[in-house]
Amino acid sequence: MERAANVTRGRGIAIAFVLQGLVLFAIAVVGLDLYAHKRVDTVAGLNIWGYRGAVAHQKQSNEIRLVVVGGARAFGLGSAASWTIATVVRQEVMLAIDRPGHAIRQMVSITLAWPGSLPESYASTLDHFAYLNPDYICIYDDLGVGGAPLREERSGVFALTGYWPALPVALQEKGMLWRFGSVNAGYATVLRSHSTSGLLRRAAGAGLQFAGRALSGVDGLFARTAAVHRADDPERYAMQLMEVVDSALARSRGVVVAVSPAESQLQTSTARSVMPRLEARVSNAKRLRLVNLAEEPMLLDESQRLDGWNYGGDAIAAAARRIAPAVIDLIAADAAASSR
Repeated sequence: MERAANVTRGRGIAIAFVLQGLVLFAIAVVGLDLYAHKRVDTVAGLNIWGYRGAVAHQKQSNEIRLVVVGGARAFGLGSAASWTIATVVRQEVMLAIDRPGHAIRQMVSITLAWPGSLPESYASTLDHFAYLNPDYICIYDDLGVGGAPLREERSGVFALTGYWPALPVALQEKGMLWRFGSVNAGYATVLRSHSTSGLLRRAAGAGLQFAGRALSGVDGLFARTAAVHRADDPERYAMQLMEVVDSALARSRGVVVAVSPAESQLQTSTARSVMPRLEARVSNAKRLRLVNLAEEPMLLDESQRLDGWNYGGDAIAAAARRIAPAVIDLIAADAAASSR
């Protein structure tokens, strides 16, 4: 009896140690993930709640808040979080509304866009981030370019909790840096044989990459099942976009729809279905503005692209400066209505 009791007690102690170890491991992973966010959030990553830039503070009474949804160009893929459509629009609006002798109204702009997203996901994005309580919403649409898995289809942690993990990618890219000399070389398989790193550094880098992939794999196990995101039906695409416009109007004080230039057959077909509907809707919706970015010549200049598709800094600024007057007009209309 005494031996059985000792065995049971020993098993209980062993289980307690294992559980304690798992808790300590989880705490360490969370701590490292938060540290990773500090390193990558301002570059190309998402903050802890899954959107670009700093985490928005509690909204103030005199604050104007703008959110931008859309795909890769709205996200500013390849550019720093401090230079996106949302941040440049904010700068332009602040220059317009910050006048001597008038009360200062701070503006906060937030990028909710996700590379590869299509109109079918915009409404759910606005639903998920409704707690940000935007005054104005900008829908920046790429006319069918996209179809990549969404946040919740990439990360189980995000799908379950709303927290966006940064550690898996941070470990993998740190490993690439150690193994190949740069992250770009790590992603470019053609250049991998030209690494000048020493043996120990390459081995440590391989270990970091493995750890990052393992964490990413575990995270992916709990993600939502990836759906097929397609934009090959212009009529369906147009209806989905108009549904988002109505949803955005219902949850804000004004909406701006910005449409990328049509540069492919798919985009041209989509534009033929989308633009007449948007123009008709604008004609009878006082709180809706339409910005056709095909009217900005710089956006058609391929030398302004980072990779053949995503805009460089000057093109981002040009697009934002086309959008900003529509936002300023909505703010002015609100101010005029309030003064009556």
